[in-house]
Amino acid sequence: MVQRIILILTVVLLVVPGISAAQMQGSGKGQGMMGQGMMMSPQMQGNMGTMSDMMTQMHDMMTKGKMTPEQQKQMLDIMKQMSQMMQQMSMSPGGQMEQMQEQHHKQLQEMKKNLDALHSQVVH
Repeated sequence: MVQRIILILTVVLLVVPGISAAQMQGSGKGQGMMGQGMMMSPQMQGNMGTMSDMMTQMHDMMTKGKMTPEQQKQMLDIMKQMSQMMQQMSMSPGGQMEQMQEQHHKQLQEMKKNLDALHSQVVH
């Protein structure tokens, strides 16, 4: 189970920077916020930073803590939510991007709160 979690975490760590780079380069056809020559918004930068912090916490939990099957399930659920969020980021047209960023921010704050509680149980 732990090997599966590590594999998923590794994939997530590789996908997040790729999404950011792809959005910043755009498609050359004016699609999406990044394709219109705009920089990554502060909201998106904050969301990406939060995801990065969460992945670091998950790595810490897997290497320094002993997780119960229930705790592993909780962490996998958080990973799944993050993966779905990254998929939405990569597919959102420019007009919807701003709305989605705020929605993602709220979701990430809730997920981070849950992960913080889980992290304190596992590592401390």
